[in-house]
Amino acid sequence: MYYGLIFQRLILKKPYNHSIKENDVMVKLKHAELLKRATSTLVLVPIIVFLLVDASGAGFVLLLMMSGCIALYELSVMSHTALSTHLIINVLMMVLFFYLMNGMPVEYFFLIWLSIFSLFYVFRQRWVYSFLYNGLIASAWVFSIALWQLDHWSLVIALSLIWSVDIAQYCVGRCIGHYPLCQSISPNKTIEGAVAGCVVGLAWPWLPIQGLFVAIGAIVGDLIESRLKRIFNTKDSGDIVPGHGGLLDRLDSLIVGLPIYYLLIKLGVSS
Repeated sequence: MYYGLIFQRLILKKPYNHSIKENDVMVKLKHAELLKRATSTLVLVPIIVFLLVDASGAGFVLLLMMSGCIALYELSVMSHTALSTHLIINVLMMVLFFYLMNGMPVEYFFLIWLSIFSLFYVFRQRWVYSFLYNGLIASAWVFSIALWQLDHWSLVIALSLIWSVDIAQYCVGRCIGHYPLCQSISPNKTIEGAVAGCVVGLAWPWLPIQGLFVAIGAIVGDLIESRLKRIFNTKDSGDIVPGHGGLLDRLDSLIVGLPIYYLLIKLGVSS
């Protein structure tokens, strides 16, 4: 009986110790991933800001062309579609968006953009979804150019706000996140992370009202790209950015956040 009790305790202790080791490994992996993401951010952000504030515009054009080509390449790989097809669609969409933006009030143009956005909830075919997502990428470039033309720093502030929301959403979600935000689309995104992102937007020193709406838009954009990856059965859009995945994984929040930011500026919402 005595030896039986000892044997029983050893059996009970073994999985307990094993689970502790697994937890330690998971914590170390999380810390390593956070460190890698932080390092990439610290390296890339100053370069991006330097290119954006270049008064000649050459840096902005270079950044836009490079990011556009890489993003469309990742989309073509995910959707198993020729890169040339996505390039042609993207250029045609940008020309159309520029024409509409300059030919009508911004409110009407935004309604057209919303109609494209709403189609994501109607169609489920892969080719349609990739086509629509290409349209949102094109609109993000158009709104980036429009913001840069208003003021170089308007675009810098918009990007800083959106990416701050991203960072808060990711860090809080990874550290204390428990309740899934949208289980069917992205199990890793949590309600706690989304709330943290909205708090950052609301606490943004220059524009709290815009910050909140832009934060919500950034979160929605993140979910749209997550659904795109789920449809094409892939985890990341690529691996070009260490710790972040592909470029689309970093630009996803811009496809909704930038249009909302631009609309609010044009409507004169300043507090």
